[in-house]
Amino acid sequence: ITRLINFDPGLLKLSDDELQQKIADAPQLLINSNFEKGSRGALAALKEKVIVKVSGSQIGVLGIAFTGSNQSIGQILNVIQSKSRELKKEGCEQVICLLENPGDVFPYLSYRDFVENSQGVDWFFTDSDVLD
Repeated sequence: ITRLINFDPGLLKLSDDELQQKIADAPQLLINSNFEKGSRGALAALKEKVIVKVSGSQIGVLGIAFTGSNQSIGQILNVIQSKSRELKKEGCEQVICLLENPGDVFPYLSYRDFVENSQGVDWFFTDSDVLD
């Protein structure tokens, strides 16, 4: 069984060496599709997207974090669109997006805003069971 989790933005508070070690030691695969990898060398170890095989089907997974991303809403939506298109072109029948709560950074936004404005993503998994 493959377990996937979104990147914990709290890890950005660590030094580069500590961050690189945490990523290497993580028991699950850490995925983040929208952090600028050039800003911290240790972030290069993160996967931007992952393809997993389930019952013979390919499923693409991407992860979006808002805390620590320093990106606008439009930029984040563009990343979701771009990465989901890439996964579909690579043969994924379904695309899953792991989505941090946008309200933690953008208090006027909800999960629903991203779900309704993201094309190409078949399923969103969030860190809450409340869409608003």
